[in-house]
Amino acid sequence: QAWRRGHETEVAIFRRGIEEGVFIDRDPSLLVRMMGAIQQVQLAHWIESGMRQAPGALLAEMREDLVRSFCRPACMR
Repeated sequence: QAWRRGHETEVAIFRRGIEEGVFIDRDPSLLVRMMGAIQQVQLAHWIESGMRQAPGALLAEMREDLVRSFCRPACMR
């Protein structure tokens, strides 16, 4: 149930972002799953690399990747 509530919350966020023209227009549930996959791959790579990168730097890179992946180009800074 916790996973479902979290997923539904993220879907609602993507849905609103799509309506407001911030996110690309794709199925919000798919976008949530893609976001999770990207995050898991990045975290696995960080761990396998010995966690040498500072957590804050990792989070900044993850944020940049998520913006590039899901935001419409006109909304990127």
